[in-house]
Amino acid sequence: MKMMPFLKMPPKLPLYIIAVLIALCFFPFDLDADEVFYGPFFDAGHFGIFFLAAIALERANLFSTRPNAVKLFAPLFCLGAAIVLVELLQPLFGRTPSLTDIRNGFLGTLAGVLVCAAYVRGRRALICALFTAALLQLVLLNPAIAGFRAVRWRASAWPLLADFETPEQALLWAPIHYGNGFTEIRISSRQAADGRSSLAITGGGGTWRGAEYDAGERDWSKYGQLVLRAYNPHAHPLVLSLRIDDMRKDPSYTERFNKSITLTSHWNEIRIPMAEIFAGPHDGKLDLEHVKRLLFILPKDPAQLTIFVDRIELS
Repeated sequence: MKMMPFLKMPPKLPLYIIAVLIALCFFPFDLDADEVFYGPFFDAGHFGIFFLAAIALERANLFSTRPNAVKLFAPLFCLGAAIVLVELLQPLFGRTPSLTDIRNGFLGTLAGVLVCAAYVRGRRALICALFTAALLQLVLLNPAIAGFRAVRWRASAWPLLADFETPEQALLWAPIHYGNGFTEIRISSRQAADGRSSLAITGGGGTWRGAEYDAGERDWSKYGQLVLRAYNPHAHPLVLSLRIDDMRKDPSYTERFNKSITLTSHWNEIRIPMAEIFAGPHDGKLDLEHVKRLLFILPKDPAQLTIFVDRIELS
């Protein structure tokens, strides 16, 4: 494969570029805030990192004396091994290994190798290869784009946390369960305290199940209370557990705010003073300036249960 002359650089510089690109995979980025955006953004970034690394490896000209097949597949093998090794070592640097990262890294490497191969075939082949690589990167960035819209909505609607009237809000919520049970969450038009929709939380079995809201480390300290509406469609009362976490990692029961709320049939309006939330943890106080997440936990029950929540806001 012919070396690419449009990237003229000292012979060792491509290897330095590869080292810097791979080092980015180990950098301990703080993804706790706005993880719904930064998580998929950095996942997609593995495509771009290894796309550039593949081109830099070709530019290093390490395989120029080898047969054409070796020139084509050697970068795939070398960078493929690097991709797997990176994911195995990431836990040592505070990062989480991911099969998505491995997939995106392999796709980026393959795209980079194909661009190098297309270059020697002519301008048209190169343009097609670059267009394909750009299109694939855009597809991989699509979850991050959706996450950005969700984060932007949260910022623009503040201090409204959720009203479930727009689809992008769904990305700020995730089902949770522990044990063998299941949880399903969806924006539903069956019930609504205000507007047309609410969030339906359905769970069954397991030790506990519910829904988690990504609060984005926002500041709640300037508000007097948390207000929400919850609908119990069952004929008997249900006990809904509410949990609020600050920036403490994996807080124990005594390090977070916990409250059990009895829901009667039909709609319930719940108001919780911010002073109560602040004083909630038994071990210290809740950091209201950096609220990380809000959780709704269904009662323990082997039967399938559903509740609806709507119009969650600070006032």
